[in-house]
This record gives sequence, structure tokens and C-alpha cells, in this order.
Amino acid sequence: MASTPQFVGAPNLGCAKFINSDGTTGKTVFTAGASGSRVLSMVATSDSSSALQFTLTLERSSVGYKIDTFTIPGADLTTPTTNWNMLDPEYLRWLDANEPHLILPSGVMLKVTPVAAVPSGKEVSIFVMGGDF
Repeated sequence: MASTPQFVGAPNLGCAKFINSDGTTGKTVFTAGASGSRVLSMVATSDSSSALQFTLTLERSSVGYKIDTFTIPGADLTTPTTNWNMLDPEYLRWLDANEPHLILPSGVMLKVTPVAAVPSGKEVSIFVMGGDF
């Protein structure tokens, strides 16, 4: 156990964009730093009018561990871009509702995979904001 508080020392931003030609190929959206990382938020934006599903996995030593499959709501005329928090404690009940975050050790990555291809002419962006210890 640490004898002093541990704070993240360097920002770490991960991002990925999904378009129709990506099909159902997963992408790494975040890689933990050499001394580990704290993920503070994961946000998805979409301009698709239909709801889309993505699977979030934690990968370590080339083995994937499914965390959850998220449904990103469809956009409409009054809200052309939908923002969706993938670290929502309403869905991931094991997260602290007051401060939802993930602590990841070195060598761990977060990967997002579309369940079905993003509709033609539309895109989904995933942003992961965190910091390295």
C-alpha cells in the first residue's frame, strides 16, 4: 500500500473513430502508461439516427475480457450529436457513483468493438480521458 497519496502526473487521452468501412473491427481506445493509469471518463459521440451497440473489453497479455456492451442512443434533429458516458455507474454498478473511474495497471488496454457496422455516411467517436501515474 502506498504511504503517500498517488496522483496522476501526465494526461493520457485515447480516441478512436468508427465509420462504415471499419465493419466490426475493434480498436484500442486507451493504453495504460508505464506505471499504470486512471481513466476518468469515456465518452461516445454519434451522428447516426439509429442506436448503435459497442462492446468494451479490457485486454491484457493479448487476452480480451468483456466489460459490457453499450447502446449509444440515436441522434435526432434537435440533438444531432449524442454524447454517451460509457463509465455510467447506472450500468456498471461496481463503479463508485460519486467518482466513477477505472484504475488500470501497465500493460492493459481498453478496446471498443462495434456489434454491427456504423451506417454509411455516419461516424462514431470514442474519447477516453485519463492520466498516467
